[in-house]
Amino acid sequence: MTAYHDTLRQVREAIETAADDRCTGTGADARAHADTVLLAVTLLAIHGPPVDTQGSTLVGPQQMKDYEYYGSRTWEPTHLHALLCLTKQRGGLRHVGMQSLAGMILTIDLVDSMLTLREPTFPLFFPPGPLLESLRSIAPLTGEVSQGFRFLRNRRHGQRFVSITQDVHALLNAYSRVLQDAAAGVDFGQLVATWRLLQHQALTVVTGGDLLFNLCRAAVVVFLAECLEPLPVVGAFHRNSSRSLMLLIDECDKRDCWLSCPDLLLWASILGGYVSRGSALRPWYIQQLRSSPIAVQKERWAEVLRLADGFLPFRHRQADGCVEFWREACEWLTPPSAVHS
Repeated sequence: MTAYHDTLRQVREAIETAADDRCTGTGADARAHADTVLLAVTLLAIHGPPVDTQGSTLVGPQQMKDYEYYGSRTWEPTHLHALLCLTKQRGGLRHVGMQSLAGMILTIDLVDSMLTLREPTFPLFFPPGPLLESLRSIAPLTGEVSQGFRFLRNRRHGQRFVSITQDVHALLNAYSRVLQDAAAGVDFGQLVATWRLLQHQALTVVTGGDLLFNLCRAAVVVFLAECLEPLPVVGAFHRNSSRSLMLLIDECDKRDCWLSCPDLLLWASILGGYVSRGSALRPWYIQQLRSSPIAVQKERWAEVLRLADGFLPFRHRQADGCVEFWREACEWLTPPSAVHS
């Protein structure tokens, strides 16, 4: 911890020096100094006190360092605010000279946005088309997907939202190829970049206050956060996400949406139960399953997976966490007489 604080002090001193130098520079030199200040503040923002992360990921710690590192950070609010303000002063990410630095700031902004499911501060600084076209060519979809969201297509921005979920299906298929064969020709760095892009797109969808659309958007954003690998339960993401989903599902319940959209409510409730792991909200999500269109029995999990395929499928370690929640719910909701019969 002492080394951490010593590093902070040295970085702050570097920022002050760079800021002083920038005042005397012009043109390209001034822009270079501005990037130096941004880089220093970025390092301050992301290097919080050391925290313990979870065990190794399915594809190895080096390949997933972006995923786990940024997912386990607790941002220093002062440094984060300074970073966003300085980037705005530069005119946004497109005016940052170093593309790698712009990518770091985009990731920080995205991760912070995920904490409250808000729209990111900055738009993408690169065209999304090439990444999405590459994803679709690597993992072309067979058959119709995202049919559970089709009721949104006639809503404003609904078709765009459905298209995003279809690309998430392709992302999951591409990731499955990586897990099955590391030599499958899938660029993992590009896959992670596409995953970040889809997060950004989902966060920027405007729902217009439509309750079911709000629930779909929130659930897809939460799903995206852990669809490749589960994140360490540190910081505010799991607490905030499980609460946000709870409030939306509760309002849907009050409006009898379990009767009109039972499949959507079940999918979102299982997702909420998964993300609430280790929290006091877990029992609330279990109680929601009393309205499940599928009997809450361990042997019915395969039916749940088929239902989820109509929205976004539970796969890999996310699926492991979801089935764990389902089994826990089965134990809670099984009548004592059924246990002893």
